[in-house]
Amino acid sequence: GKRYLGCKSLSYSQELAPGEVYGNHAQKLGRTRGELKPEGSLEMFKDEADDLIETFGDGYLEKSFDIVANYQEGARIKTVVLHGCRIKKVDDSHSQGTEALTTKFELDVMWIERNGKKPLKDMLS
Repeated sequence: GKRYLGCKSLSYSQELAPGEVYGNHAQKLGRTRGELKPEGSLEMFKDEADDLIETFGDGYLEKSFDIVANYQEGARIKTVVLHGCRIKKVDDSHSQGTEALTTKFELDVMWIERNGKKPLKDMLS
């Protein structure tokens, strides 16, 4: 329930990767429904990234959380929710200069909701 404003970038994607069904002919016979494969990353300014880790405490790589991002394109405000995120990699790379320090988190994401729309008709609870 904590709000972070020091997010420099949020990157996410989601695919439903179908399997291919072949018989004894070169032509594909069909496809399976597939597997939902969401992924994401979050880059935060160093001070807020450290605060996030401090808030999660020990076992911060095991904590599950949602990310809610709002943006406006035209007149409507749109919302994307990355459900069940878990940090799987923390990347710090600092160098001399005038740029603010950042930390990048590679995320394991359960699923992504776009403007209230779920990726599958029958999502698990």
